[in-house]
Amino acid sequence: MPVWPRWDCHFHHTMSNPTAKRFMQTLQYIEQFGEIESLVQLFSEDAELSNLVIQQPLRGAGGARRFWSDYLGTSDQIR
Repeated sequence: MPVWPRWDCHFHHTMSNPTAKRFMQTLQYIEQFGEIESLVQLFSEDAELSNLVIQQPLRGAGGARRFWSDYLGTSDQIR
């Protein structure tokens, strides 16, 4: 029987969560088609988004829109 790395077990557990699954499917969609509004709709107005580059968290739908637009711009540069 294989021994799965810890991250792999966590990933499979997370994907059984319907919210996580919807997020991942929507993220794959925006990466393919560049349409971020379907992902922005998943975030509430009290949501905070951040990463290592952002000094202050981005908030709400506007923050989510900026965060994912920047994400797509970065991923386009990498491709």
